[in-house]
Amino acid sequence: MQTQIQVGASILNKYKVTKTLEQDSVYQWVEALDITKDKENQIVLQILQAQVSPGEVTALKDYFEKLIDTNKKQLRLPILVESDASHPLVLVYSCWKVDPLANVLQRESSQVGKWWHQASETLHAIHKLDLIHGRVILDGLQRVSTIHRSGSESKR
Repeated sequence: MQTQIQVGASILNKYKVTKTLEQDSVYQWVEALDITKDKENQIVLQILQAQVSPGEVTALKDYFEKLIDTNKKQLRLPILVESDASHPLVLVYSCWKVDPLANVLQRESSQVGKWWHQASETLHAIHKLDLIHGRVILDGLQRVSTIHRSGSESKR
């Protein structure tokens, strides 16, 4: 496993890390600014931390590029798949605010049917593409709000 990426680190000579979010045995998630843009563009990076073979990295890139092509609004999909010698796989996402679905259900129980419908449609789309996914449990579902440059949020 690679060393944890710290605030201020440069990723791919394009992104400056502004906040560390979470890390597991495979990936680390960080918020960063795209320093190649004229205006500050806050994004989230999912960075492969595990030591995997080049063939596995290629398979992961293919998997995420196939997911991007699904263009499903219910999925939190990367907008880019990138890499360099130091970072074999970096997934770039629009910045988001995450709220675990269990918390949201306590506040907004009238939306339960809508959200379960979205979850089942998403699983159906993934199955049709023969893509593998992890366990689907309530704790794994989240409501995501995209953070726009203006600072406003849009929830889905």
